[in-house]
Amino acid sequence: MRHLLFSILLCLPTWLSASDAEPQPDTVKFELVEVDPKEISEDPAIIDLLEPYRKQVAKMRAPIGEASETMPSGLRETSLGSWMADVIRESASRSTGRSVDMAFTNCGGIRAPLPEGVITEETLLNIMPFDNSIVVYELNSDQMDELARDFASGYGYFPISGMTIEADADGNLLSYQVGRKPVSAETSYLVATSDYLAGSYRVVQGFEKPENTGLLIRDEMIRSVIETTEEGAKVSPPEDAARYRYDGKTVGELKR
Repeated sequence: MRHLLFSILLCLPTWLSASDAEPQPDTVKFELVEVDPKEISEDPAIIDLLEPYRKQVAKMRAPIGEASETMPSGLRETSLGSWMADVIRESASRSTGRSVDMAFTNCGGIRAPLPEGVITEETLLNIMPFDNSIVVYELNSDQMDELARDFASGYGYFPISGMTIEADADGNLLSYQVGRKPVSAETSYLVATSDYLAGSYRVVQGFEKPENTGLLIRDEMIRSVIETTEEGAKVSPPEDAARYRYDGKTVGELKR
């Protein structure tokens, strides 16, 4: 009896909603209507509506440069991550009119590799699909130490520019340099990253609020590719792309 009562209560909402619904037909008939696309004329209103989007897509798919080789993505240090960190640092220096000492980004935000060959805006959109802007911190040596320790423990999860890190095989920081020199307690350092990391990366949460340049990282990647092309060159991995060392080995040489 309890099972019957439960079944009635369970079905009651369905019965009630069915009784309140509009009457349904007893049968449903359909037929297949063949349509010849050649007999359908273009609708000028629809063409006008889509034209701005067609132009935008065409612009995104137009070649803007060429990659000399494939630059892979991944959750550890890669040549693509190092290239992007370089772009962020160089762009931040342009925007602020000051020499930015170091930049970092995160591998999780790099969503595709850069294939060898033609580069388009669409290529870079696939790599960096987020509208993240570049922000700049001014940090002291203690704060730089804190960043370096956390970077070392991540085995290259944070691509860096302007900094090199030496650590042991367990990810413990041994030493690091900024601008090929040890940091100084008497010096402040300009550090660029994304507004996303400024709001989510735990290490920087206690730091003073950074300056937002308003520059989108993806737009600066596009600019960098175009400028490289105008110089008659191809986009290539940075010569010093390996910026982390663990017991003397690069991230790519580790078996972790």
